[in-house]
Amino acid sequence: MYLFMLFFFALPLVPAAVFVNTSHQLEGILCNKTKILTGDLSLHLDTSITHQITSNGVFCPVNMNHYSLTITSDSNDSFAVIRCTFSDKYWTRGFAFYGTNGSLTMRGLHFTHCGTNLTTLDSDIVNSTTSSIYFTKHHAAVLVFTDIASVTVSNVSIMKYSGFAIVAVNLPYAMVNHLVISYSQQAEFGIGRGLLLLFFDHITRATGAQAQYQVNISNSTFHQNTIRTRTHNHVRYACASTKHRRLSNMPVVNGAAVTVLFTQNDTAPAIVRILNSNFTLNNEYFAGAMLIFTFNSSIDSKTIIDGSYFEHNFVLDACNGGAISATFFFGKRILTKHHRPLVITNSKFNSNGFGDGTTWMSGAIEVVVFKDVNDSERQHLVAISFRNLHFELNTSPNFGACLTVVSQTFPSESSKYLTIFFDSIVAYNNPNLTVKEMDKNFNPASLFHFDNIDHVIITGTLTEPGNFSHNYGSVFDFLRSEAVLKGHLFFNANIASHGAAFLLKENSAIFLKKGLRANFTNNAVQSLGGAIYAVNENSKEAKCTFQLYSRNDYKNISLTFSNNTAALAGNSIYSPNLYECYCEKFKRPDTVMFVKMYHAMFKNILQADIASKAKYINLCMEKNMHEIHPGGSIHIPINVTDQNGSLTFAVVTVTPVEKGNFLKKLNWWFLDYQGSFVIKGKNNCTTVNLTIHTTDVATLNKESMLLLSILQGNNIVEVGVKLKSCPFGFILNMTGSCVCSDLITKFNRQIKCDIESNAFIKSADLIVWMGNSSYNFSIAYCHPSYCNIGSQMDSIQLNSSGSYLGSTANSTISLPLCYGSRTGEACGECISNYSVVFGSTECKDCSSIFWPFTAILYIIAGPLLVLLLYTLKLTLTTGTLNGIIFYAQIANIGIVHYLNIPCNECTKELVYLIRPASVFISWLNLNLGFPLCFCNGMTEIWKAGLSLLFPVYLILIVGLLIILSRYSVTISNCFSRSSIQVLVTIVHLSFTKLLQSVLEVFSSAKIFIEGIDVPKIVWYNNGFIEYNSESHRWLMVVTSIVAGLILIPYFIVMLLGNFLLKFDRLREYIRPFYEAIHAPYRRNKWYWFAIHQLFVLFTYVSETFSKGRVPLFLSLLLIYHILLYLQTKLAPFRYKTLNWLNLMILLALNIVFLVSHFMYLTDVSPKQLVMFFAIANYPIIAVFMMIIAYHILLVTNKVNRVLLLYQKVYQLKERFPGFKKKKQYNQRRRPYYGCSDSGDYTEAREPLLEQTLIN
Repeated sequence: MYLFMLFFFALPLVPAAVFVNTSHQLEGILCNKTKILTGDLSLHLDTSITHQITSNGVFCPVNMNHYSLTITSDSNDSFAVIRCTFSDKYWTRGFAFYGTNGSLTMRGLHFTHCGTNLTTLDSDIVNSTTSSIYFTKHHAAVLVFTDIASVTVSNVSIMKYSGFAIVAVNLPYAMVNHLVISYSQQAEFGIGRGLLLLFFDHITRATGAQAQYQVNISNSTFHQNTIRTRTHNHVRYACASTKHRRLSNMPVVNGAAVTVLFTQNDTAPAIVRILNSNFTLNNEYFAGAMLIFTFNSSIDSKTIIDGSYFEHNFVLDACNGGAISATFFFGKRILTKHHRPLVITNSKFNSNGFGDGTTWMSGAIEVVVFKDVNDSERQHLVAISFRNLHFELNTSPNFGACLTVVSQTFPSESSKYLTIFFDSIVAYNNPNLTVKEMDKNFNPASLFHFDNIDHVIITGTLTEPGNFSHNYGSVFDFLRSEAVLKGHLFFNANIASHGAAFLLKENSAIFLKKGLRANFTNNAVQSLGGAIYAVNENSKEAKCTFQLYSRNDYKNISLTFSNNTAALAGNSIYSPNLYECYCEKFKRPDTVMFVKMYHAMFKNILQADIASKAKYINLCMEKNMHEIHPGGSIHIPINVTDQNGSLTFAVVTVTPVEKGNFLKKLNWWFLDYQGSFVIKGKNNCTTVNLTIHTTDVATLNKESMLLLSILQGNNIVEVGVKLKSCPFGFILNMTGSCVCSDLITKFNRQIKCDIESNAFIKSADLIVWMGNSSYNFSIAYCHPSYCNIGSQMDSIQLNSSGSYLGSTANSTISLPLCYGSRTGEACGECISNYSVVFGSTECKDCSSIFWPFTAILYIIAGPLLVLLLYTLKLTLTTGTLNGIIFYAQIANIGIVHYLNIPCNECTKELVYLIRPASVFISWLNLNLGFPLCFCNGMTEIWKAGLSLLFPVYLILIVGLLIILSRYSVTISNCFSRSSIQVLVTIVHLSFTKLLQSVLEVFSSAKIFIEGIDVPKIVWYNNGFIEYNSESHRWLMVVTSIVAGLILIPYFIVMLLGNFLLKFDRLREYIRPFYEAIHAPYRRNKWYWFAIHQLFVLFTYVSETFSKGRVPLFLSLLLIYHILLYLQTKLAPFRYKTLNWLNLMILLALNIVFLVSHFMYLTDVSPKQLVMFFAIANYPIIAVFMMIIAYHILLVTNKVNRVLLLYQKVYQLKERFPGFKKKKQYNQRRRPYYGCSDSGDYTEAREPLLEQTLIN
């Protein structure tokens, strides 16, 4: 008590300047009790110590009492640190300065960990009974300034504080410079944050009170003032404007950095200036960085923000205005003078509206104005100005990523009192698309959203134009608002759903001022209006989208459009209010005048750049009747135009009706996505694809109509349609479509039916014939040489002119299904005036005069072939031809599958390459190898019968020579020594021809016919000839007799010859033929020739009846490789040269067929397959020619001369057949009984079999 009395009586003696140089001295001066100044006081705080303020949870009140107080550091370079220490209470301490006409200066101070509850202050200091706003028990502050006439705060920082850093109430004049407020303490409830400027009425206004309040904040920093904590994640606060509308008296609300609350209604307006300040990483519930709120104030208070920077500020939840949230209530007052409540200039807003860990996106600036409408008020009395602002990466979920301005009127109607000035604004790259929440639920949000604003004046100068580039979302979004464009504006590379530059809704419009120069470049939208989009569906006669202040202003207005795009219509502009609309400032022009005005104002406009609402629908084709089948489609090219004839978009509806009775709708339906179509105004014509279904057979084969109409217009376009019955091979099912008939499904499930193209889809390697048999649909497997094939040929079409092969990949390709001038069932017949020919499966235009020439050719060919074999000793006995003939017999199958496959791609030059290979293989099988006419009208029956004559003819020639040699010494000397060898060789060459003839004659095919349960069985080579018909039976009998008489003895000698030699009565007849066959083989390897021929037999039979089955082919391949292995292992020939020769030929045959079959199965083009198979045979042809040359040298006794050129004779004699020593020849002439039955019978040869090649 003594100390208190001492301090009280000593108070008047306090000097004007006090140097505070102990840690608790400042607390003793300001905080022990209520401080009442009795004179000017200056406190100089030592910067070398920390000034401790002991925590007791109450304020340190200082009554200025008309005096000045200065608190400053004792150094211009350092801060004096004032630290409030913690105690067991939640709050620490704060400082309250109040009083009228006083002066407060703070300089060079750093407050930390301070702030306490405002309830510890006298209510008269901070709460006014007449104010519409009050502090709650939770609000706290570090510094409180009330009614002080002059306040100067310079170089003061407040950090890690609780509640508000500063609460400034009704300051007539305040200068705040270099203030730093950052790192607010987080709490579990709203206690305030940042700087609060509060203005309210005095309870009793003092005489001579200030006529105006002024607060200037400059060069200040507000950083990371945040309420965000984990405990706040589930708290929901009503936005400030909502609270004020619900409550007549509401608690104080605040932003995170600066809060300005205007509640005064007396004669003292307030002006708040925020200059060159930075706001970063601030967040709150009611606003992000700054909250400006006017509570029904009748005073023209204003907030001016200039040269400031806002970055990464956001609202935590539900409210908008991440950087600035401004709300102005004008209530029911009638405005009589101009108000400019908010001016923001020369500032930058970057990355506002979103924060880490939050899902809410609030945009950068929100301005909301509330006003009760009074028709007697003057217009445009309230103005909000934005000038020289830069927006980048600001984010909002729906609209207003950069700015939202809303005028809410009561009752809800168009407002006329509010004007927005938008001067030289730059918006670039908004919003920030890297925000995590944008990936989850995001539609293009507009940048600047204006709702119910009478005038938004958007301007730019030549040096500082309004520039809006690379934004995602409509730049300007107007709802019940009017834009005024003037000066220089640029809109470049913006992307949106509608109207990348301007989105006008609910009777919004754009006024174009004289002298306007606006450029719209590279803007793109997902639907309508690449640059400008307007829509108004509510009024009968809407306001024109583009308005002029004077009718002749259009002559000095320029809107330049370049490379803007819209997905639906109006690459640059889409508006339904371009022609049939009214103008506010002058009488409505006619359509011609509108067009003239637009052509003058809109520069660089193309046909699809401007579009209005659809009025006409037009067909882009002649009105022909479309004929399709159920399930098929028709393609109708149309376009939609507006009143001016410009292309636009519309929804077109299609309705099927009966022809002549438009009121009767048909029981037709379309696919789910058809019936209504969006016609885009991008192309001159858009094709409407309609797939028509029906199960009503009564409507088939009748002319009907499709009515095409649009919602906006009253014109209807008619399209004639005739829905026909399902074509051959199709049936109508319950889906209303023509699908594959049961016949096709049972025949082969790989075949698909496409009614769209009226085609049957199959794999390219499936050789199928389809056609009409007795006016019924027929199908069968086709002879591989009769039907066209191709790697891309995978569809078959039937029409009145026949069957055609096509390609699903290339619709321009179309070939007759039958190849080689064929026709009929399974392509088995020749077309009219064409005939079957020898040496080919094609039909040719033959004349009857050809048959003598062909007959003479065959007659001459027989003796020539026999003479060649005799002269050059080209017989089986030498062994040189065995491998070549085996190769040709197996390769003969490849002629059918590869060389003779239809190859429409093959040119004449390629035919010259193919022909030698075909002839080579064919001649070694006694076939022709090239097409040759016999007579006009020759059929497959006659061709099959006549083909048997040539082998018989050759055998008869040799037989005749054998008989004549018995009666003529001359003939005997020439031919007797090798006649049996030639005979056996000719029979061997005839083997595959006769075998093939038998297999072909007995082969059948099935033709499946629609409506007939049992398939029709026909001869495989001619589908017109029924199997087992009279002509076919005669052919089978003749073929069987001829082939049997030749082949049965051939097989008996080949297979049973070794056994039959044991019988003396048969030996002399069997031995010449047996030895002629087995002479080149080693002792005990007589079976090797038989194995080869049995393999040939098995191959031909398998190929005929396997129908290309893969398992059987693999079996043949396995057997062949076993044969190849045995050839290598056993070396069956007597001479190494023959073994190597035959081994090489077998390997070549293996490679050729493996590669060819692989190419055949993989759908390689016929041209490539034919080329490979032909070229692969040329090495074998070369080998054959070398063998012929060898035989020529041999028979002319010149082979020794040739061999001596390369090597010594004695080194080669043992390796080449025919060059054993003569003594070996003499040793062979011993009685037959000296040979065992299993030995080499050539050592006891009769003179008939003696020859020079094997000795």
